[in-house]
Amino acid sequence: MIDLVSIVVPVYNVKPYLYQCINSIIKQDYTNLEIIIVDDGSTDGCAAICDEYAAKDDRIQVVHKTNGGLSSARNAGTKIAKGKYIAFIDSDDWVSEDYISHQIRLANQYKADIIVMGHCSIWEGGEAPKIDYSNEKISEYSKIEALEAILYGFKMQVSACKMFKTELIKRYPFPVGALYEDLGMMYKVFGDAEIVVQSNLPMYYYRRRNGSIINEKFDSRHLVIIDHAQKQYDYIKDNYPQLLKAASYRCAYVVTELSPKVLNVNDKATFMKIRKVLIQHKKDILFNHKVQSKCKIRAFAILCGYTPAKIETKTEKIIKRIENKNTFG
Repeated sequence: MIDLVSIVVPVYNVKPYLYQCINSIIKQDYTNLEIIIVDDGSTDGCAAICDEYAAKDDRIQVVHKTNGGLSSARNAGTKIAKGKYIAFIDSDDWVSEDYISHQIRLANQYKADIIVMGHCSIWEGGEAPKIDYSNEKISEYSKIEALEAILYGFKMQVSACKMFKTELIKRYPFPVGALYEDLGMMYKVFGDAEIVVQSNLPMYYYRRRNGSIINEKFDSRHLVIIDHAQKQYDYIKDNYPQLLKAASYRCAYVVTELSPKVLNVNDKATFMKIRKVLIQHKKDILFNHKVQSKCKIRAFAILCGYTPAKIETKTEKIIKRIENKNTFG
């Protein structure tokens, strides 16, 4: 029997990119699909496009709802999903034509609960790279190994570029109303999985554009990432204490990621607030052999105070400009 795969596509005001996204899904060489498109109150004509596709392909069902944000849309799609497996594809991204079939092959071969595919970021106007299948590297993780990989940030924490057993995702809804929604629940999903398989083949194409969340200027909403990390820490402490050092590192790491954004808007009060979190977890970033030197240097500068951190951030920018100049001439 061929397993049904549910694909959930949350849609909100992405008309220029929606055709490419949906076309890449309906052209999958794995055809036993349930395609759930959730129109999250779009005002730019996306709703009509979704209905147009549904009228032509009976695998597609469209949910129209008032705007509630990305998590709300994903949850609405997950709630009605009937497939054994589920995948999430953002409506401004697209995938290779064998994206699902390759993951099904890995799921069956390794009896995996979660399959993680490679991805690449493509700026607007760019093209997807040709896939070199001879270069594929497959890694198999136990639950503990997968959780450790998440905590050290090895590209597993987002819901995109993955396929899950649907029963896992249904247990843990995406947190509504917060940025970095994946970080608020994905560790629990991985905590319930027995086997995780990862392929390095870049089959998910993440579109980089100026309006996306990742490119937003810092404001107080971004501080939720620290709350997510702290909840991860508490979860690990209660359930997997052998990974507590990794969880502590994660709390410190998110501070080093936020700090340059905070410094760029000269928000000293917020800097001092997040610095306190780093102080609590400093030894697990400074004296951790799994952490890169660049990250340790930034953490040390933050610990030294506001002015040293500003200097370190400016130095990083200068080095990056020099590297880019040498690379592109």
